[in-house]
Amino acid sequence: MRFRPPATMVPQVSSEDVKLKIASAGGFVIRKGTLVMPSIYAASKQGFTNPEIFDPDRMGPERREDLEFKSNFVPFGVGPHMCVGYQYAMQQLVVFVAMLCVKTDISRRRTPRSDDVLYYPTIYPWDCLTTFSSREP
Repeated sequence: MRFRPPATMVPQVSSEDVKLKIASAGGFVIRKGTLVMPSIYAASKQGFTNPEIFDPDRMGPERREDLEFKSNFVPFGVGPHMCVGYQYAMQQLVVFVAMLCVKTDISRRRTPRSDDVLYYPTIYPWDCLTTFSSREP
């Protein structure tokens, strides 16, 4: 979910004037009523070491990047408007992936563009040349 969040942006309307705390923004203010399109895709990469690399060790006891940059993990939103189904969805994803891995053989033909993504309302792999086959009992 951090590496490739399913939705890249979630539009929000500012309920009050907000002054950005980012130095490069130079005191820019988002006015009340403004449609804001925060990038979940970009936020999920902020702070992490080599964010484009799949690296499960970043969550290990030595680095603990998952805890240090917890506020950057926002595929289900954050704060009072966080998705009420967050925990349920995560549990369903874990069960689905576990069952898929146990019951199927998965192979993917790699091309030079295999790691590129297409941006639509959600992200898709550029080529997605993946084959799923049922395992023999």
